Amino acid sequence: MWLLTVASLAVAAEEAPAVSLVWHRGEAELVVAPPAGSKVAHEAPGHVSLTSGARWLELDADGALLEGGVSVGDVRGTSLAGELEVSLCDLAGTRCQQTRWALQVDVPARGRGRTAVAVRVPEGPRKPFGPDATADAASAAFERAKASGKPVLLDFSAVWCPPCNQLAEEVLDAGLPELDAYEVAVVDGDHPSSFALKDRYHVGGYPTVLVVAADGTERTRTVGFVSRDSFLGWLDGAATATDSAELELDPAELGTDRAAELAWILVQRGESERAETMVARAEASPASEDLVDLRLARLAVRPGRADLEWLLAHAPERAPDFALYAPSANAPEVAHDAVAAALRQARGADVAVGLEVAGELAPDPATAQLFEAAAAGVVASQTTGDAVHDKPYLGWLAHALEDSGDPAAARGLLEAALPRYPDEPTVDLALAPLLLRIGDLEAAEASARRAVAASWGDNRLRAAATLAKVLKAAGKDDEARQVAQAELDAQDDPSEAVRTHRYREALEALAGGAPTQ
Repeated sequence: MWLLTVASLAVAAEEAPAVSLVWHRGEAELVVAPPAGSKVAHEAPGHVSLTSGARWLELDADGALLEGGVSVGDVRGTSLAGELEVSLCDLAGTRCQQTRWALQVDVPARGRGRTAVAVRVPEGPRKPFGPDATADAASAAFERAKASGKPVLLDFSAVWCPPCNQLAEEVLDAGLPELDAYEVAVVDGDHPSSFALKDRYHVGGYPTVLVVAADGTERTRTVGFVSRDSFLGWLDGAATATDSAELELDPAELGTDRAAELAWILVQRGESERAETMVARAEASPASEDLVDLRLARLAVRPGRADLEWLLAHAPERAPDFALYAPSANAPEVAHDAVAAALRQARGADVAVGLEVAGELAPDPATAQLFEAAAAGVVASQTTGDAVHDKPYLGWLAHALEDSGDPAAARGLLEAALPRYPDEPTVDLALAPLLLRIGDLEAAEASARRAVAASWGDNRLRAAATLAKVLKAAGKDDEARQVAQAELDAQDDPSEAVRTHRYREALEALAGGAPTQ
């Protein structure tokens, strides 16, 4: 039997495809039919594996073959169990998702006509996130890499993290052929089982995606998620990248152009201090002033009017990159033009990002709220009603609604979402602070307690800190200190290399009665 290892499905788990054995003179073909309201993606890769005692059958087949029928031979009188991977799409073909299902059938001794195969999600599947998460997926990926010669793609992620969920939904679980060149593993960055890997690779935020050789040598990484296209653009050269090795060199050993490229890479990874070092190396050559990457990196680490004006004049197509730093350049009219250029190029959810940056440039709070309201409308337009697809947008939409002056709508959105994610703290980690900000301390406490009950590892530290803050705001100082200290005592003290220390510091302040922010 197999487990449903892909957590995000475009088709709900109860809407399984219909699978049957169709008989032709004692030989059977396995045929897959999509559930109502869906269709099989004909060109997407699929996979079938079946076992019967010591007998094993494994087939790779695209969706067209699966729907038309793949031969499994003479299996009469056997009991078959196995796996099916098939990509299912909505009828318009605009959203597709790779799905995996458990198969089981007791085949009659006389195979005739059509024999239905049971298709289901097994009870108690192992999920990539949760209290029972392990680093097994990473270990298995490294073992596969040794045999296949492929590099490993390690996704350090978190169940509550919006860009992590967007990366999973749009890329990692979408059955994209670009991933075939890698052995992919998702690591629950909150769970203590990940801490050794996070220490080794100095992972401090999510999502952090690394490309690593089979021997564990890092080649390159990307931090955060902007869009499918940008991620695939990075992935295209990641297998042969030398970023990580070059970043260990003395900057003086690097050429000017490469130093500028690495400076921008470091900015995108959130490593501003290291980026500053590379900027200084690139600036050693006067010719570097014509390098777009240098201008981008310098605008990020030393915001100024000159670089913003230069980029707007010489690289307007990069406006979506540099507009994010425009408000810090202390040049409102140039920043306005940069954001306008970015918005003209934006599509989908990226429009909301541009509107929020525009809100930072607004001359007054009322105008800023209008931009946030527009951003909320754009984010809302990205939701579909599908729990997996919508999850990355919930926290973002709630913040936009609140910042637009409608915290009641933000609260309603999150409270309505609670039943859709019953086994994780994601929604309550956003809802409890919102309720605290609007002063409903009773509801905030209930929400924070739900978050604690549903959490594990790092996110439990975060949930406990939220509960302690709510209790402190309610005048329950002793109980707040007890909650904070109890959680500190319950968890091991990790190294400073992992993300946990941020939440521990908040709890330590609360346990000691110190002021918290």
